[in-house]
Amino acid sequence: MPIVETSSTSTATSSGKSSRRDRNAARGRQKDIEFATEIGQGLLVEVRRLQALLQEKEERIKDLEAEKIEFERNIDQLNETLRANKESEDRLNERVWTLELTKQDLNIQLEDLQQQLNKARSNYSKVEKAFSTSTDVIEQIKNNEEKLSSNLENLKSLYNEDMENNRKIIDDLKSQLNSYLNTSTSNDDDNDSKKNLLAENETIKALDVANRMISSLRASLKKEKDENHKLKMLLVDSQEFEVMHNTECFDSIPKHVKTIQDGSSRTSELSDIDGNKNNDIVEWEMI
Repeated sequence: MPIVETSSTSTATSSGKSSRRDRNAARGRQKDIEFATEIGQGLLVEVRRLQALLQEKEERIKDLEAEKIEFERNIDQLNETLRANKESEDRLNERVWTLELTKQDLNIQLEDLQQQLNKARSNYSKVEKAFSTSTDVIEQIKNNEEKLSSNLENLKSLYNEDMENNRKIIDDLKSQLNSYLNTSTSNDDDNDSKKNLLAENETIKALDVANRMISSLRASLKKEKDENHKLKMLLVDSQEFEVMHNTECFDSIPKHVKTIQDGSSRTSELSDIDGNKNNDIVEWEMI
């Protein structure tokens, strides 16, 4: 009996140990399962995070690739722009060089024009001086012409008056002579001859006075004619001088043509005046 009890006691003890091990093992497996579950959930979360990060990276890569393509396109455009700018720069450099050459040519032309302008100004000053001199001469001639015209009118008036007086005197003498001749038939021959001689002497004296007056008038007219001719020659010389200078600078100072024409017209007017005076002189001489 004692042996049976020992055996049952050992069996009970070993089964109790087995049940504890089983319970411990079950608790360990539960813990392992829970740990594995936690690990799996953590891994799943990490995987999802990594997938989201990967997707974000892929999108970023796509964006970068798109930016790269855009940058490459911009680079190509910039290269095209640089080439175009280079070509434009070359053309502009060529244009600048051409403009520089043109500028040099224009500077040379400007210097020539400046020299021509200085020469034209010098000629213009000479012409202005000559024109001023000619104007003074013309004014002097005009004044002399007016004086001569006035003197001529006065001389003509005096001449006409003297001629009229001389005609009257001659007519009176002739009438007296005829009267003496008619009344001398009853007188002596000596008285007739004396009276005739007296009448002839009076007539000769009157004729001498008239001839002296005519000679004086002719001398005055000749003197005035000579003075007028000298003034006319002086005017012609001044006009020739003015025409000579105007011809030298005709291309650069075209307005002096008018001066020449005015001078020529004035010369023509003076010539007409002188011609009229010559005609008056001829008429007086014929009288």
